Amino acid sequence: MLIQKTIIKKAIKRISWQLFLTAALVILPALNVNAAPSGAELFSVNSSPVQKQYSAKSASGTMSAIPIATWFEKYDELRDKYHPTDGDKVILTRPLMQEAERVQQWTDTANKISKNYSLLSKAIRNMPLPASASDVKEYRDLMADWYQDAASVYAELIRPRPPARTIEDLQEQLDAIKKRSESLGDNIANLKAMDQSLRQHYQVHPALQDDAIQQFVRSK
Repeated sequence: MLIQKTIIKKAIKRISWQLFLTAALVILPALNVNAAPSGAELFSVNSSPVQKQYSAKSASGTMSAIPIATWFEKYDELRDKYHPTDGDKVILTRPLMQEAERVQQWTDTANKISKNYSLLSKAIRNMPLPASASDVKEYRDLMADWYQDAASVYAELIRPRPPARTIEDLQEQLDAIKKRSESLGDNIANLKAMDQSLRQHYQVHPALQDDAIQQFVRSK
C-alpha cells in the first residue's frame, strides 16, 4: 500500500511539471510577436518611408502630433524592456530533472514573467494614442489584454494550491490551465498577423527585436 501511494505521488509530480512546461512552451511564442514574415515589404531604419502624422491623445488627455512609426518604436521598446531574457526562456523550457534547484528557478522565473507581463500590459494600455488611427487603438488594447491574460496564466501555474489527492484531480486542475495557455497561443497568431498588417499599411519598419539593421545601429 505504501509503495502504491509513493508511485501515485511521483506520477502526480511528473504530470504536474509536464503540464507546467507545456503551458510555458505554448505561451513563449509571444516573445516573437512581431516577427516579420519572409519577403514582407517592411522598412528598415535606412529606408525612407513617408511617416504619417496623427493627432495623438495621451492618457492625461493632452493632444500632440506623433508619427505612427514613433508609436511603434515606443511600443517595441516597452516589449524589449519587459519581455523574458534568453536566460529566462532556457530556464522555462529545460528539463527539470526532478531537481529542487531547477524547480525553484522555474518558479522564480515564472513569477518574474508574470509581474513583468502585468507591468507591460499597463504600460501599453497607457501609451499615447494616435486619435485618427482606430486600428492602432484596437491593436493596442488587444495586446494589453493578451499580456494581462498571459500574466494570469503564469501566476496560476505557481499559485499555492492544496495537494491533489489523485492523478485525476490534478489532471483536471492542470488541464484547465493548459486550455487557457493553448487559447493564448491561438490568439497570438492572429495578433501577429494584425501587427504585420498595420506595419505594412503605415510603412513602419519591423520591430527592434526582429530587425538586424536596427540592432546593429543601436549597438554602436
